[in-house]
Amino acid sequence: PHKLRDEAVSEAGERLRQITAEVQLAAAERQVLACYQDRLATVTGQRPPALEMDDDLLNAVLLTADIDANRRLLRKLLRATLSGDRLWPRRHPGNAAFLEELVARGIDVRSWLGAHPRVYSCGGVSGERVHLRLERDPLRILQMGNDFDTCLSLGAFNAFSTVANACELNKRVIYAVDNRGRVVGRKLIGIDAEGGLVGFRTYTSLSHEAGNRELHAIFRRYVGAFAACCRLELHDEGNVPILFAQRWYDDGVVAWDDGVPTGGQVRTAVGSLSA
Repeated sequence: PHKLRDEAVSEAGERLRQITAEVQLAAAERQVLACYQDRLATVTGQRPPALEMDDDLLNAVLLTADIDANRRLLRKLLRATLSGDRLWPRRHPGNAAFLEELVARGIDVRSWLGAHPRVYSCGGVSGERVHLRLERDPLRILQMGNDFDTCLSLGAFNAFSTVANACELNKRVIYAVDNRGRVVGRKLIGIDAEGGLVGFRTYTSLSHEAGNRELHAIFRRYVGAFAACCRLELHDEGNVPILFAQRWYDDGVVAWDDGVPTGGQVRTAVGSLSA
């Protein structure tokens, strides 16, 4: 009996230590989330009662303390998001003028602003199928550097540019995800000053080079079909304007045959330091 008792006491003690550690960790996580919520309330002046602090929102909150350029624009985006105003980007005067210009050029604005979801067969991807779509959630666009550890990542020197990509409607981000929902590819596209569609570097993260090449080709097919829907011409060169952001990182336009980037520079909008 005394051996059984000792074993029971030992097992109970071990379980209690595990439970105590789990409870302490949960309490710490709640406290960290409370800090994020306080920061968000300070930045936006809003504290929604049933706010879910998911990864996208946590990243956006961290960005408010990480970037200097485009910080005020990020705050406007967060205020609109918290208030449920998802049409805020379309009403911004800079975007509104851009969309009017698209209409005048005969470009299908509805298609340009759509998600255009498509599924392709792709070796090296979970389930050998990859899902491509244009991201419409600005907070998800803010993650575009984090998924591939680029200079647009949180804490990196060009993280501010994700805010311009999330807010300015002449720039769109395409994500490719596998059957498990994991991001395996990303590409930024934009409409240049002449009204043509240009593309920037395609980032992929498959384990095999052959799969990455196949995914690059899929992005090219996807963009070609999307451009046709929008009635846009594909341009191998061009400059994508800054509409109203303070600064934007031009990663360098890449020719549609996956040639060498033609640029790579931080651009500052003249007279927009208050953006």
